[in-house]
This record gives sequence, structure tokens and C-alpha cells, in this order.
Amino acid sequence: MKTLKAIILFCPLMFQSAMAQEFRSSLALDYAIFSKMNAELEFKACQSFIPDKYSKKTIQGSLDYSLSKRWKLSASYAWSSVSKFTGNTEEIGEETLDRQRYTADLFYKPKRFDNELRLTNKFRYQYSVTENSKSKAYIRNKITLDYKFSKILEPYIALEPYYNIHAQRFSYLRLYIGNEMTVMKTKMEMYYIAEARLNEENFGVQYMLGIKLNIEYPVKGFIKHRFCANL
Repeated sequence: MKTLKAIILFCPLMFQSAMAQEFRSSLALDYAIFSKMNAELEFKACQSFIPDKYSKKTIQGSLDYSLSKRWKLSASYAWSSVSKFTGNTEEIGEETLDRQRYTADLFYKPKRFDNELRLTNKFRYQYSVTENSKSKAYIRNKITLDYKFSKILEPYIALEPYYNIHAQRFSYLRLYIGNEMTVMKTKMEMYYIAEARLNEENFGVQYMLGIKLNIEYPVKGFIKHRFCANL
């Protein structure tokens, strides 16, 4: 489907002793190669204001292939330009300073149970290179349980461990809690994320609270627009 999509994302990032604010926006060109394969080229921009100012611009290309109604394969490549950052890198998220990132995903999305519960899974292999040419490789597995009360109330909870292939141990663990709703063709999501750094010598937890708006409507051509803001 050819659509114009806008996303507004607003979320505070809270750490043990600091609070961060970000604003994000993106523009995506989406094209259906054939019935089961979809290609997308996306341009993203991120601006942080508190506690330290920095900006990040990303170009990302991805391919999705539907194996069936329940299974989907996806692959992506992203290149980023990050401004000079002088703050504590451990307080801005695991992937913020990545310059290049490659991912391969396997999605499983079954139909809902009779009680409207649904359990979905996203398995990801991720390889990235930071600004100092240091490489990282992770295996991630996100399991999500959601419940559909109505169009305006669809809460979910998810758990996602990060397994560091180079270090051969679990490095991060994420907990997601949120709710998705549809209001006048606009999708709104409110969410909370807790990311624990599983390091015995330097253990820490990052918290994120946010609101995301997704505005979508048909347009001529194959352009999809996403507008995001993070606080």
C-alpha cells in the first residue's frame, strides 16, 4: 500500500542520576517489489538537548519478505553520522553512537487466541561498528505479549535479552511496557522501557518513557513520511 506516514515520538530518558531529552524525525520511501517483498529507504534525524547536545543522522535501507501470513524475514543496513559527543556514553543508549549497522530478523506473528491475547517473537542478528571502528555483534530475541481490549486500548509487555557474541555473555536486558491505540486514523503509542546493563563491574539501568504518534494516509507514488520526537 502506498501511504504517507508521519510519526511523532516524545519520550524522556531517565538514568540513575540524569535525564535526557531527544527529538527524532524520519522520511521513508516504501515500495512493494512484488506481493511478498517490500523495500524501504529511510532517512532519520535525531537531536538531543539534555544533558548534552548531540545530533545523529541516519540513512537506512531494508528488505522484508513474507514467508507466510505468520512468518517474515527482514534485512537492513544503516549508516549514521554522529556529531561530537563529550558526555557519558553509557547514559545515551547502547546503539546511539553506532556508525554502521547490519541486521537480519525473523518475525513470527500468530493469530490471537480466543481471549484476544497474542504472543509474538522477533529474533535478530545485529552487527554494528561504532565511531572508533570498534565492532559489536549481538543476538537479540524479543518476545511480546499483547491483549486487544478495543481499538483504543491494546496493552503489551515484552522482554528482550542482548547476547554479546564477542564476549559470549548476555550484555543487556530490555523490558517494554506500553499501550497502542487508534484515534481518528492516527496511531498513538505510550510506552516505558527499562534497559539493564548486565556488567558486574559496571551495572546500570536506563529508563525511557515516551509517546509516539503515527499518522498515515494514502498518497500518490510510494512515499512514506515518518515524523518522530523523543524527549
